[in-house]
Amino acid sequence: MTSPFGRAVLIANPRSGRGRVGQEMPEVERTLLSKGLDYRIVETTGVGDATHLAAEALRGGERFLVAVGGDGTVHEVVNGMFEGDLPLAADAVLGVVAAGSGCDFVKTFGLPQDAAKAVAHLTGDSLFPIDVGKVTYRDHDGQELVRLFPNIAEAGLGGQTVERAARLPRFLGRSRYFWGFWLTVSRFKPTELHVQADAKEFSGRANNVVVANCQYFGGHRGPSPVGGGRRRSAGVHAGHVRGPAPGGAPEDLIGQGTARPASKKRPPWRRSVDAATRHCVLASFAHYTDIRLIDAQSPDRVEWLDRFNDGPCSSLVFASSWRAQETLTLQVLERMNRRTRAIGRGPATRKEAGLRHLHRGYIDNEQHNELRWFIDLMDGGRVVTPNSGGPVYEGVQSPTWLPLGGVDPEYWHPDAVADKYKQQFGYPDYPGLLAEALRPFPATGVGLPWYSAFGNHDGLLQGNVPRNAALAATATGPLKLIGPPPGLDPCDFVAGVQSISGATPARLVTADAARRIVTRADYIAEHFTTSGTPVGQGFTARNRRDGTAYYVIDDHPRLRLISLDTVNPGGHADGSVGDAQLRWLEERLIEVHGFYYDGNGNGVATGNGDRLVVLFSHHGLRSLNNPVVAPDPSTPGANDLPRHMAPEVEALLHRFPNVVAWVDGHTHDNVIDPRADPSGRTAASGTSARRRTSTGSARRA
Repeated sequence: MTSPFGRAVLIANPRSGRGRVGQEMPEVERTLLSKGLDYRIVETTGVGDATHLAAEALRGGERFLVAVGGDGTVHEVVNGMFEGDLPLAADAVLGVVAAGSGCDFVKTFGLPQDAAKAVAHLTGDSLFPIDVGKVTYRDHDGQELVRLFPNIAEAGLGGQTVERAARLPRFLGRSRYFWGFWLTVSRFKPTELHVQADAKEFSGRANNVVVANCQYFGGHRGPSPVGGGRRRSAGVHAGHVRGPAPGGAPEDLIGQGTARPASKKRPPWRRSVDAATRHCVLASFAHYTDIRLIDAQSPDRVEWLDRFNDGPCSSLVFASSWRAQETLTLQVLERMNRRTRAIGRGPATRKEAGLRHLHRGYIDNEQHNELRWFIDLMDGGRVVTPNSGGPVYEGVQSPTWLPLGGVDPEYWHPDAVADKYKQQFGYPDYPGLLAEALRPFPATGVGLPWYSAFGNHDGLLQGNVPRNAALAATATGPLKLIGPPPGLDPCDFVAGVQSISGATPARLVTADAARRIVTRADYIAEHFTTSGTPVGQGFTARNRRDGTAYYVIDDHPRLRLISLDTVNPGGHADGSVGDAQLRWLEERLIEVHGFYYDGNGNGVATGNGDRLVVLFSHHGLRSLNNPVVAPDPSTPGANDLPRHMAPEVEALLHRFPNVVAWVDGHTHDNVIDPRADPSGRTAASGTSARRRTSTGSARRA
């Protein structure tokens, strides 16, 4: 069979990477055959051949070009896809199989560096439109030339280093750049230059200028926080550089659009790396929290409550019941996953040590379609449609939302109509955004083993209200509230919502059974319908059997990760820990402690092997303050009474010296809060609360 783009034309230099590309080609061909892909291979014999071969293939009617090799091969193939400023074929597609000595270009897009694994991406599951940069320059003879670049363009010390390295013996491999730098730097002098990038300008002396269309160069170092291939403006860096480590290219340490003087002090991130090398890195992880994927058209959303918080209800529990960006939450998570794949390692240690991904609080309204969106986005390999109900947008940002077709000015409208957000806060017109927000797109996936923890928006409607029959029927039905029902006090919505029986004022929307409300048991079971790893995303057969949402991860010989369920089924946003779960937690802690303290402060020796312990949950100690004991209407016995608050949970943890950290979310800020044992028996543990994404490393001395 062929890919969706036709037969693949593989353009390869078998001598690249000291012959490694040629050595890897048989495995590439075996993988292509196993995938049933139609292909042909053309080999280059010299500089510029890949450009000519690419142009020849496109002129012959072929549209799928695959660069097999490093950044040099990618560069040449891209230049062959254009004639002047115009593409030779507007529908041409570039594939890249990284092989040989290395390819920084693919890192931005989360593609594997292993050639055989990269071939799996040629089936057409993921397609990215990218920008291409253009450089006009004069060669040594004064002739004006034009080249296109897909990754980065560099002038100054970096450019001269690359030129010098190209003249060194090829058997030196990547270390040519190390020797090229030191052979160049002794004679190099800073140059007067002028750089203009969007609204920023720089004039002065600098050693190097880097224009970054993508995020990595010189051995996978990330010069640009903004370059991403698909962005409309590249990152521009001008300034001083440090020498490279052996085997690498020069490091650019300058931020976007700025220049800073050379400093005798090592930058903070370099000091962090130096410090990290004195420790053993046990595990690196990425952490997402409070992502809140939103079905922005759901009849069960109460966006109209947000306006009351601006007036009479200053302490309204639904203060964030509507935000202007809600139609784009799936696209945001997709970009987060791509960025996580590109990072690929701990930011301080730069080491991969069993990198894994953990997250909590990732859907907004306890709905099945939101949950399915999340799992598919994390797994990748599927086309995700961020829409529900009918084929067009049916939400509060519609310019014809009110029953008689008028605009509700309390919401931002991307279309060219007047509203409060534009008049008071300067929001722009963005015609067509709502249609774009509903357009299907292929999910990349996070590319790591990922684990889930239960959050309040996963287990309560809008993160606050226990499910009930009326709200469950509303979620899948054709009526959506657009204001408070008669007699309902919007300032006490949680108390009144349980008795809602009418739906006025309301408007008709398209019913959708996929919006059904899920129970905790449904939520756990859905994680076993996945193409990601591990199956269940941490939840076990025990969790499916008894409906609990807490578990341990024991895949590291020196580390135990414990995921807790801190959602109070009785309602309200903050959390607490049930009685049976607290006893379970104590048992799991004893299992990985050779010594601990009992409830009376007496030391207990167990003979068990020691492991360090990191806890994960949605709520942390700052938000374990919810004592509600109202029964969960769908599962009356699920409350696990009595509920335990922060002081009791913290006291338990201080009895176990191997507990080193608690990673949590919910509070939407980034802090590290040391928790010292008041009795002085154990060292301080750290708790954190994080918003969106962060990375960390667990270390031991």
